[in-house]
Amino acid sequence: MTFSAARLTTALAALRHFDGVDLDALAEEEFGLFQECVASVYRHAGVAAADAAAAVQRRSARERGANGWARRHGHANARGKVAEDLGIGEGEAQKLIDAGDSAKKERYPLIAAAHEAGRIGAAAVAVLSDTLDAITDPPEGLEARLVAKAEQLSLRDLRRACEQLRARLDREALAAKERRHRDQRALVISRDADGMTRLSARLDAASAAPIVAWLDAQLKDAFQRRKDDPVLAQADRRTAVQVRVDALAMLAQHGLGCDQPGSGVRTEVI
Repeated sequence: MTFSAARLTTALAALRHFDGVDLDALAEEEFGLFQECVASVYRHAGVAAADAAAAVQRRSARERGANGWARRHGHANARGKVAEDLGIGEGEAQKLIDAGDSAKKERYPLIAAAHEAGRIGAAAVAVLSDTLDAITDPPEGLEARLVAKAEQLSLRDLRRACEQLRARLDREALAAKERRHRDQRALVISRDADGMTRLSARLDAASAAPIVAWLDAQLKDAFQRRKDDPVLAQADRRTAVQVRVDALAMLAQHGLGCDQPGSGVRTEVI
């Protein structure tokens, strides 16, 4: 992977304008410009650190075994080596490694471009990448919108915004899934060659809940009665699947005999 320090060099050149200046004596506008230059150097140095950290990761690949860069320098993995070199925690070191990882750059090119241009840091890259990874079917243009937010918000506010986004999309995805399941519900009744009736069903959660609750309750009751009464246990040899059939037939017979049939088991679907 080709390394370039061009942007960092440009940022340093702008900062050199303040070399030897008494910072406390700077006017408000000049001090603001100084802060911008320092921030630019810091961000571009972070890009260089991320590229270097990713290179350490590649040189410390598991297939290299004891000959890997990190192992040869007394570390179990690249994260530990990068953390020692830069004097940072291993969590921050991992963020640098991920920010410089070429595969992740290819997956999220807009995030990578913003990082390489020094517009966002490795921590923001981690927040954005984790957010997109957690969304199963991201809307079109979401990466670009998240990058724009990252360039405007503090890291804390960016995390909050991404958490809110994930919660909203999760709710929307769940609602869409429920609608899809509801539309796809089906019960097919057929007979086999021997005259047995077959029931084949695909049920959405709301439809399945009372049915499953009823069948489970009847099965539990039948087994408990056997446990409590040895005589009944000898007489009732039904298997679990047979108990469910009988319970379903009993429920249908009850329904045919009343105007407002009830299952005998109340359920609430959340």
